[in-house]
Amino acid sequence: MKQNLGKVTPVDTNMVKDERGRIILMDFKGHRGYLIEKEDEKKLGLYTSRYLLAVMVGVFVGFYGKWVFAIPLALALGGLMEYFYRSRFLPSLATIESSNLPEKRIPRYVIMANKSRKSILILLVCSIALAFLLILNCNLTVRQNGKGITHVDNLLLIIVSAGLSIYSCVQAVSAVRALDYLKKGGN
Repeated sequence: MKQNLGKVTPVDTNMVKDERGRIILMDFKGHRGYLIEKEDEKKLGLYTSRYLLAVMVGVFVGFYGKWVFAIPLALALGGLMEYFYRSRFLPSLATIESSNLPEKRIPRYVIMANKSRKSILILLVCSIALAFLLILNCNLTVRQNGKGITHVDNLLLIIVSAGLSIYSCVQAVSAVRALDYLKKGGN
């Protein structure tokens, strides 16, 4: 249905909020938006975290069980949740067409720029500190247990620590870009 949404405010890279406070989930491939009602917000939270949830289940099962079971379980859980998201959740939502909807993903720094300058600075400092501390912890742990970097647990610790450190650095870069965006008069 074609609607006049008024001014839309970015909430996430693929979500906006209209003047009435309604959340609209963007589908950029299909060029449409989905209206998220209040009763659908919890489901949306679960589905937006579907890959993180699958990875967490896989890591948990891997560390407390066998990795040979953990990886297929994580892949199956991620695939199953993606299937339910695409085949059940999205079709159950009301579709919105509007000229106000963004045509491409909203950059992370634009979303961060909606927050206060102080909270962006705190995010910047915490992201840099987290990246440094993760690598330091990984280094100390691998040295202390004496098994070497080729041991499965140490190798996984290195991979996870490196991945989280890279993500923290990306967050720090986004925070710097948000501060620059605010300085140049964005928002």
